[in-house]
Amino acid sequence: FGNQCIGGTYPEKTYTVSGTNLTNDIIITPPTGGFEISLTTGAGFIANPSFLTLTQTAGSVPNTTIYVRFNPMSTGAKTGNITHTSIGATQKDVAVSGTGINTPPTITTPTATSITTTTATIGGNITALGCTNVTERGIIWSTTNGFDYTTTGTTVNETSLGFTTGAFGLAVTGLPAGTTIYYVAYAINSGGIVYTVQGSFTTLKLEPTDYPTLFTCGITTTTTIPLTWTDAVGSSIPDGYLIKWSSVSYAAITAPTDGVAEANGAGVRNVLQGVQTYTATGLTAGTVYYFKIWSYTNSGTNINYKTAATEPQTSCTTLNSPLITLTGVLSNFGNQCINTASSEQNYSVSGLYLTNNIIITAPAKFEISLTAGGVNASPITLTQTGGNVASTTIYVRFKPTTAVIN
Repeated sequence: FGNQCIGGTYPEKTYTVSGTNLTNDIIITPPTGGFEISLTTGAGFIANPSFLTLTQTAGSVPNTTIYVRFNPMSTGAKTGNITHTSIGATQKDVAVSGTGINTPPTITTPTATSITTTTATIGGNITALGCTNVTERGIIWSTTNGFDYTTTGTTVNETSLGFTTGAFGLAVTGLPAGTTIYYVAYAINSGGIVYTVQGSFTTLKLEPTDYPTLFTCGITTTTTIPLTWTDAVGSSIPDGYLIKWSSVSYAAITAPTDGVAEANGAGVRNVLQGVQTYTATGLTAGTVYYFKIWSYTNSGTNINYKTAATEPQTSCTTLNSPLITLTGVLSNFGNQCINTASSEQNYSVSGLYLTNNIIITAPAKFEISLTAGGVNASPITLTQTGGNVASTTIYVRFKPTTAVIN
C-alpha cells in the first residue's frame, strides 16, 4: 500500500477467494497494523481481531471478492498476512504491507505588509496541509537576527479545527519603532510544527524629536549662500532634513506634509543626517533669501516631518555684482602732429560693490592723467574703499609718434 497518512481513508485493493471440498466455512482474518477487509466496496470493513466468514454450501464457496484497505493508526512500517482458514483445509495467506506516516504541513514565503511605526501584518503561505488538518498557524518575531524561534521570540497565532492552504497574515502590534524585526511563520498539525526561513523588515521611525540647531548662513557670493546647522538629537533621530527657500518672505515658504516627499529642485533641497551643510546656488545678486529647515524620518509615502513648534529659519543677502560706471563720451581727436599732444578731453569713472581696485590703461599713443595738464600716468589705479570708488575725472590726450590713423 506504500505510504498512507494515519487516520485517513484510502483506495482499496481486491483479490478473490473460492473453496471446494470444504467441510467448514472459510474464516478470513486481517492482520493487525491497520489493515481492514470487507465483502463490499466502501463499507463494512473490519479489522483484527474481527473476521469475515464465507459460508460453504455443499462443500463449496464460489469466487468471492475481498476488499482490502490500509488505515494505519500509528506511523511506521506495517506488514502481515490476511489468513484464510477452514477446518480440514490448508491455510492460505495473502501478504499485505504499508507504511503509516503523519506528515506535517508545508509553509513558505514569510511576508510582512502594512508596516507602521509599531504594527505590521505578518504571515506566510501554507502550500500543503500534510496528513491532518492545520490547527494552528502564526508568526514568531524578535529584534535579534538569527534568534532561536523554537524557544525565544514573541508569538502571535490563531487556532482552528482546520485551516486551508494559502497565504495568511496576522495583525501584529507592540513592535518597537524604527527597529529591524526578524520573524518566521509557522503551521501545526498532528504531524508536527514547521517554520519558514527567517524574514525581516524595519518598522517606521517616529516623528523626529527635535529640529536642528544653529541654522545659519556663511559668507555669501553674488550667486551662492552657504548654510550650516547642527544635527538634531533626541530619542527619534532624523534621517534627513528638508531645506526650502524663497526670495519673497518666510511666509512664502510652504510647510511640508507628512506622507509627501519633496524632490530636490528650485528652492528645495534634501540633505542627509550627518552632512550639516548645504550651499544654495544659482541665486540672484543683491537679493535677500529666506530659508527654513525641517527634520524628517522615513521616506516616500512614509515620510514623517517634524512640523510642531516653529521650524528654524534664517535669511541672508547675496552680494551685489561689481559695477563700474563711465560718464561722458570722448570725441574724435582728429589730425595731430606727431610728437605733439592734442587738447585734453575727459570722462568720469566710479565704482560700486567692488572687490578690487579699478585699473585704467590707455592704448598706445594716448595719455591719461588724474589732473588736467598732468603727465601720462597710465595705468591709473583707483583704490576702492568698502567696495566703492567715488566719481573720478580722467583726462585724455592724443600724442602720436608716427603718422598713422589711431
